[in-house]
Amino acid sequence: MSYFLWWLLTGVALVLELVSFTAVLLFFALGFATAALMSWLGSSLTAQLLAASVGMLAGMAWWAWRRDGRGTAAAQDLDVGRLLAIYEWDARGEAEVIYRGSVWRARWTGEGTPQAGLCRIAALQGNVLLMQARKPSSD
Repeated sequence: MSYFLWWLLTGVALVLELVSFTAVLLFFALGFATAALMSWLGSSLTAQLLAASVGMLAGMAWWAWRRDGRGTAAAQDLDVGRLLAIYEWDARGEAEVIYRGSVWRARWTGEGTPQAGLCRIAALQGNVLLMQARKPSSD
């Protein structure tokens, strides 16, 4: 009968995952499901808890392995090289810009002082756009 409690915990973790959009609860659900299977097979509580831990850790290891090398860097690379119009820079060389429908912080990393106008995204650092001067056209 204890496997019923493990399945109940699995269901609760999955419902909370659907509400919160965080992958961590998927790992908990995987561990709870592993413990439920062990309980159904007649294992002791210690074995069930160990199986839950192994299931959670295996899920996290698989997730890290799957994301290794792909992460969010590939999506950020799509932004590099794009031009943005920046109307005003503050004294620290930072500005607020509207990009992809939201407000972003931009920081000047180019040579000299920043000038208003079109600037190129050189890189992303977290949620800050690192800007440089627009490359002159080769026409």
